[in-house]
Amino acid sequence: MIVIAPDKFKGTMDATDAAMAIALGLREAGVRDAIQLCPMADGGDGTAELLADRLPPDCAVVESHACIGPQCFGNAAPMLRSSYAFGRAIALALRTHSHVLAAIGGTACCDGGAGMLQALGLKAYDADGRLIDTPLTPRLLPLVARTELPSVGLGARITALSDVHASLVPSSGVALSALDFAPQKGFTADELPLLRSAMLHWSRIVAPGRSSAIDGAGGGIGHALATVLGADTRSGAQYMLDIYARDLASASLIITGEGRIDRQTGAGKVVAAVAELAARRGIPVLAVAGSVEGIPPFPVLAVDTPGTPPPSSRPEAMERLRAAVCNYFKGKNLQPKP
Repeated sequence: MIVIAPDKFKGTMDATDAAMAIALGLREAGVRDAIQLCPMADGGDGTAELLADRLPPDCAVVESHACIGPQCFGNAAPMLRSSYAFGRAIALALRTHSHVLAAIGGTACCDGGAGMLQALGLKAYDADGRLIDTPLTPRLLPLVARTELPSVGLGARITALSDVHASLVPSSGVALSALDFAPQKGFTADELPLLRSAMLHWSRIVAPGRSSAIDGAGGGIGHALATVLGADTRSGAQYMLDIYARDLASASLIITGEGRIDRQTGAGKVVAAVAELAARRGIPVLAVAGSVEGIPPFPVLAVDTPGTPPPSSRPEAMERLRAAVCNYFKGKNLQPKP
């Protein structure tokens, strides 16, 4: 059985669309193996939709992308954006559910999770002892002189699903930090030193000397959940792989994919997680991407050649993916397997 387990192709297709396009390409290439679609997510956009029908009644999933993704801030400058809305969504979910999966990824803010913590009950004070009652942003972080944390035990009711392993600020021995993702959120090169200083100050105030492997996820939301609140953490990609465990165990080939394979892929993203699982089990794997940077440690198929303009619509993206997969597998004479 061929298992198709792609992430979204960001900006063009969701994971279900990508899986369907790959399946169509296989069939048009003459592949007759049984096919199982297992659309994936890593904690970023699409996670809540894929998990909605797979959770117990007392558990809810709240997706950061839906609350504080790029579509949520309009023309607000990145230094003025807060994760407060994500905290409000978690707080509302905790009113009716005993546990919340906080899916981190696809955010457009980078405030160290400070705004989110405010919405969950953290109080922040300036040097004169005045309560800062507006949502914290990167620009306001240097004003915080003291904090009072939310109620004890809150972290035990939250599990963070992270899309990446990263430190809050650049750190020796850690490949990525929240600052590596900041340009994608609109921060300029001139703002990065200010952001680094603000994040360092914030971490020293709210959690001195402490850190976690996901501190830089979601613009620092990982730091707020894991390091400050002590929430349990799971790789979002691994969480999804566990859900599909039975299908994956029967796979003769796994096809995964995402919009772009680059150095961020190996830091906890879906494609790397799938490839690692396949390697452990001795299952052949192919990763399909719109574009590929560098030489990944697993077989890849780039849909577009360098310099090709990105697809302008979802149908065009699906058609390009279908055609690339069809051309790749045509004539390979895979033997049908149950």
